[in-house]
Amino acid sequence: MVQVASYEYDNLGRFTATRAYDTLGRVTAATSFSAATGGAVTDQVVRTFNGYGQVAAEWQSHTGAFDPVTTPRVHHIYSNLAGGNESRLTRLMYPSGFNVDSTYTSGSPDSALSRPSVLSGLAHRCPA
Repeated sequence: MVQVASYEYDNLGRFTATRAYDTLGRVTAATSFSAATGGAVTDQVVRTFNGYGQVAAEWQSHTGAFDPVTTPRVHHIYSNLAGGNESRLTRLMYPSGFNVDSTYTSGSPDSALSRPSVLSGLAHRCPA
């Protein structure tokens, strides 16, 4: 549910973009337009969140409005809460099939800050 929308203007005061927020203040959509009066949508980013408030998926359309079927999506995968109260990003799954995995070294200062110790890429296909 969208609670608030914000509007952006260029230096001449022309309307250029909008942002939509959910009831928790998270940006759920950002949209740019081709003309000062709104015009056609030139690009759009849409985000969904999981129950912990983390980005679950992000769609980025660089050629117009978001379409849930055709717009490329990046999946965000998180660890379970087992062994602590953290749920950490463990994988980004890109539409090209490229994945970036995050590894956390237990007991390290990085781990205490929920900062990955290792980032690695694996070239295999994401699920549809």
